[in-house]
Amino acid sequence: MAPIVTGLDIGSDSVKLVQIRRGRGDSYKIISQGMIEIQAPVGVVDFSSPEKTPTAEAIKKLLAEMKIHPAHLVTSVSKQAAVVRYIKLPTNSISEVEQMIRFEAAKYVPFYTDEDIVDFELIGSSHLGGSEVLMAVCRRDAVEEQLNLLRALHLEPYAIDSSALALMRGLKVARSAAFKEPNKTFLLMDFGFTSMELFLVQNQALKYTRATPIGGSQLMRAFQRGLNVSEEESRQMLLKMDFTQPDYGLGTYEKETLRDTVASWQERVDNEIKRSIDYFSNEFGISHIDSIVLSGGLSRIPTLKDYLEKELGIPVKPVSYVTSEHSGGSVELLPELNTAFGLALRAMDADRGEAVNLLPPEILRKRIQRKRQWFFGQIGIGVAALFIAAGVYGYQQYAGMQDEINKISRDLVMKKPKTEKLAEMQKQLESIRKMVSQTDVSVETLSGLTDCELIPGQVALEKVVYERNRVLTLTAVAMSMEDAVNFRFEVEKLGHFSLVEIQNANTDTMETKQVVRFNVVCKIKPAKDDQTGTAENQEGRE
Repeated sequence: MAPIVTGLDIGSDSVKLVQIRRGRGDSYKIISQGMIEIQAPVGVVDFSSPEKTPTAEAIKKLLAEMKIHPAHLVTSVSKQAAVVRYIKLPTNSISEVEQMIRFEAAKYVPFYTDEDIVDFELIGSSHLGGSEVLMAVCRRDAVEEQLNLLRALHLEPYAIDSSALALMRGLKVARSAAFKEPNKTFLLMDFGFTSMELFLVQNQALKYTRATPIGGSQLMRAFQRGLNVSEEESRQMLLKMDFTQPDYGLGTYEKETLRDTVASWQERVDNEIKRSIDYFSNEFGISHIDSIVLSGGLSRIPTLKDYLEKELGIPVKPVSYVTSEHSGGSVELLPELNTAFGLALRAMDADRGEAVNLLPPEILRKRIQRKRQWFFGQIGIGVAALFIAAGVYGYQQYAGMQDEINKISRDLVMKKPKTEKLAEMQKQLESIRKMVSQTDVSVETLSGLTDCELIPGQVALEKVVYERNRVLTLTAVAMSMEDAVNFRFEVEKLGHFSLVEIQNANTDTMETKQVVRFNVVCKIKPAKDDQTGTAENQEGRE
């Protein structure tokens, strides 16, 4: 009988689980499904003591309620820790792709270092004779944190997948409506409580993913602050909102505060989607998007679909429910569980290049060694019955396994751990603190710069110059012009400046990589506690 496979999707606010039994081809049966909220502040996941964290407690409680202990487990890392990119390579050879993939990771992923984990999935052949590849890059520390959490619960995954690839796999196998129409370009929008992930899908193939830290939790926290409601009440408000009504169907609350709170959140969501569509258009030459497919926890808001259609001018379709026929009746899967469903669908015996596995190389090497030992035991039994045939077959299998072990060993030898990330972050923040003490700009104005979401990730801040005419010039380096523009928006959103613009943007080379060096010029707003502004204003009146 086919084994039961468990997909475990560990999110920031909830844990989702789906168990299926795989049949022949793409057939499957949903055995069980479950979801439980993590009893912790929204958006907080602490791995410092794995077995005692709210996340671990939620997993234990869910497994106990479902009365299972999964033997065949697949999970994924957080969306922020892994990046998936569509690339084309001039070869169809698995071994040659393995040699090229790390060089490609350094080109496409800004945070990439030699210690990060890289794997790939071949999805087709290009018309020029090469291959189309989905490359997954993940921070090693994120994988190790996930493994520590699961091992504390006596769970050992046989694969760690990308949540983006798992969601795509689940929708394809379930034949979601969007995947039934070939030659279409659509945007899959996985809109959850802590993040929004956008997938560009063209001709049923994933081309690009973009994760943004915008979700329902931001609006919930705004409700709690502005309307003085509890976390549970804010969640209920979010899920029953009616975007077609002036008061959003929440008439019992103070209307002006409610309107301002929701409008600010809507503006951020709209801007991120429009910015992503513009980027896809420029990068891939896509002039038309046929539809947006809405998935995730916020897809349960009834009027969110209508609102997005009106704002974006693109048809929006809710993702199709996954169903499975049982002898006991039909089983329907909630849209929040699509990623967990896709994790459970990953093939257990996938060869290199067939499916992504982000487990560390040393674990895969030990697994292959155990398989080899088991295999030699089988050869010993087979030799007694058919010595020659078993010997030839065994040699071929052993050679393939040995090549893979050698390849992983070479990867481990080549790794050069880098630990300067934290030091660089501290250095940038310390330079801003020194600048505050050496200038007559208010502390609130300059220290607010550390709230920028893009420092020090995609943008490196080189220096800050303050001039007496209340102009602040930020000199920075980014991996692309898009990152520079995003940085400019983040500075503007701080609210300390009346004018923010990019000047002197030029391409440069840093450590053999092409970068963009640019200035962001900011005009500081007068403030009551800004003594410089008071003095200058006084001079102007005299």
